[in-house]
Amino acid sequence: MADYSVWEAVGKPDCWCYPRQCHGDADGIKYGSDRSGWYYVGTADILILAAAWEVMEAPFGPGISTVSYGGVPGACADFDHTRYGSDRSGWYHVGTADILILADSWEDLEPPFDTGVPDDCLPGNETP
Repeated sequence: MADYSVWEAVGKPDCWCYPRQCHGDADGIKYGSDRSGWYYVGTADILILAAAWEVMEAPFGPGISTVSYGGVPGACADFDHTRYGSDRSGWYHVGTADILILADSWEDLEPPFDTGVPDDCLPGNETP
């Protein structure tokens, strides 16, 4: 799916090119240890999502490109690259669908401990 216009609208975040971003990995960082196992979707990702939660785009709000957590843009939590709302109520990018995506991959351990989070996300900045 080509998301170029949406990628531009939310400030062209680099994170949309992370191979696990569409599965809930907002920051691209692997957490854990060799002993306990490694995972990509965890607490930092949900904090990024919380910072961006239903932030309304102009003129109803400041827009998702203006928020961040720990230096990671809020747009990184737009896992499905979809905007929600209407012209009447306003538009936002991070909502229920995104938290469900994150929850589905929450602390999924990488092999050999478990199957891990797929690294099959297409870059969100692809043109048609």
